[in-house]
Amino acid sequence: MSLIRKLAALGVAAEAARRYAQKNPQKARELTEKAASFADQRTGGKYHGQIESARRKLADLGGYAAPEPPLTAQAVITPPEPRPAPPTPYKRG
Repeated sequence: MSLIRKLAALGVAAEAARRYAQKNPQKARELTEKAASFADQRTGGKYHGQIESARRKLADLGGYAAPEPPLTAQAVITPPEPRPAPPTPYKRG
């Protein structure tokens, strides 16, 4: 099989996988996490960062990425207390 045919077949398979992931996001998420966990175990955690990065990228491209949780922390801003004026070296009249 020529290289062009192999690439075309790979492109068709990737498109089919993307459609499946969009129709079944929960199942696709489970399978992606399972594959990432397997790869992480087999490499002994040596490539954990790269595996997680690939998993997140795959979820983004597949359209089934988990939404980011909303921020719940709130900042409390208190005004500073007024300070007395510093003494001046000049005599007042």
